[in-house]
Amino acid sequence: MRSKDLTAGISAAERLLAYPDAAYWRFVDRQPASLARLASLASTFDGQPGGERFAGISGINPLIGATPLLFKEALLADDEWSPACDLAAEGGAFLVLAYVVLDHILDGQSDAPGLASLLHQALLEHGVRRLHEALPADNPFWRHYDRLMAAHRAGLAREAAALADPGALDEDAFEALATAKILPSLVTLAALTELLDRRNILPMLEQSLTRAILSGQLHDDVGDWRDDLAARHFTFFLSRQGEPAEWQAPVWPSPEAIEVRLTQTWDDVNQVNRALAWLDEARDATADLGCEAWHAYLLAGRAKLDRHLTQLTAARLRDALAPLLPGASDSDHELADPV
Repeated sequence: MRSKDLTAGISAAERLLAYPDAAYWRFVDRQPASLARLASLASTFDGQPGGERFAGISGINPLIGATPLLFKEALLADDEWSPACDLAAEGGAFLVLAYVVLDHILDGQSDAPGLASLLHQALLEHGVRRLHEALPADNPFWRHYDRLMAAHRAGLAREAAALADPGALDEDAFEALATAKILPSLVTLAALTELLDRRNILPMLEQSLTRAILSGQLHDDVGDWRDDLAARHFTFFLSRQGEPAEWQAPVWPSPEAIEVRLTQTWDDVNQVNRALAWLDEARDATADLGCEAWHAYLLAGRAKLDRHLTQLTAARLRDALAPLLPGASDSDHELADPV
């Protein structure tokens, strides 16, 4: 098994990001010029315009790109680290990058979808090759790989189906498409838990990560519903604010109409409460693993959710009480801002 040491003299925890980052730029240097340029741009991975240089796997959202580091206390002991662990971390990181590129292609955010498709293929092939170098074909890891990647594809397919048929975006579909985002990261964890003889904690990590990504996606959908509506970006939260036929019509419901519905249903408050419950389940799933970085990440997310819930609840209470206040008119409370 070959593993040229690109980051000698650092700890196992530091290698979780440093080794894949160093390997990534070696990969880029071996690509044709057009692919190398695309792979070097931050816009390829964040979907934002500009010519800034990509920061590597360490520049990705830590929930997606730095997942093993968030669980370092549960995974790592320096004397157990091996070249196979380097290869597994590299292979998993490349799968994550491949997914990010594919996600931008599917969302129509890529300026060069043909080249981006080639880059996705190159990243995926490289990642799988490194995982095969780290873990033989008869290792139990590959059952997890097949399971996770099948669910990943199914989730992306359900997302595409929902764009074509708003009625298809039910709660099961939302959970499938939201958790699809984290499954490539779980491949890395599955590989490392196998190599480090921590396979018993994988179900806890999977439970925690899937609940966290569900919470984050739902909260984003609630907080961004006006922007999503303006961009005609259909989400699970929007699907709850109208009948499927309304979202299939040439003209979608207006923000004013949705605001009236929310004033009546408090669905934004209800869904943020749901996101909070998922975040608490994420914390509970790993409560005994001593993952300080992960729990700090979840705590920061919970504080943000708590603030938003307070704002939404205050706005909805204001809406409910406005007709009872002396001198109130319809225009005083027609459009309360929930944020």
